Amino acid sequence: MSNTDQKLRKLAKRHAEISSNITSTSKEIKDEIELCDGGEYIKPESESGTDFGFLFDGTSALPPYATCLNYTYETFKDFNSNPYDGYEYDELLQMYGCEHCQKARQLKKDVGKLKQERGRIHSAMTQIGKTL
Repeated sequence: MSNTDQKLRKLAKRHAEISSNITSTSKEIKDEIELCDGGEYIKPESESGTDFGFLFDGTSALPPYATCLNYTYETFKDFNSNPYDGYEYDELLQMYGCEHCQKARQLKKDVGKLKQERGRIHSAMTQIGKTL
């Protein structure tokens, strides 16, 4: 087996491993988001006495956002509407998100890194293919 064949096999194997990791991690993200307890976590009044009543839609005792991620995104837009103020999305998620949404965010970052690595491998395979 030639050196080029060995390189291609190694790259193809790693590409398959990464694709498998992306698939399983994406499922884990979905599972974490389904476990979001944002409705329980963000209560109309916090333990410190801060009133979060503005987050809740009148009659129901549920927040108007499906998950902490949705709430954090809307808060991010509101806080950053002034160009002189602002928070990072991850800062707001740490402040307002439940542990499941925070874990889902970290897993999403991990998937992004895996996709970058898979892209580099794909590019390397393409370059080897051009030389054949």
